[in-house]
Amino acid sequence: MAKINNGDIIDGEKVIEVLYEFKILRHEWEMDGYGWIVSLEDQPNKIILSDHDRKYIASWDDLDDLVKIYRETIQNMNNALFFL
Repeated sequence: MAKINNGDIIDGEKVIEVLYEFKILRHEWEMDGYGWIVSLEDQPNKIILSDHDRKYIASWDDLDDLVKIYRETIQNMNNALFFL
């Protein structure tokens, strides 16, 4: 998977600076293991995610949906441990 660099163009917007890179855990997805917080020209900071290695500007809700899935998965794993 290609990383994002300063100067890259995402959805027609130029990345000024990559501020933060973080792992994305998606069940059975390939090449989409990272997300980024970036600054763009004349805009507030944005979330960048990828879909089959195509980078796109994501919404707060996109990232929040992933967090909800993580919480549910952790709860399911804890429930499974109950049976041991």
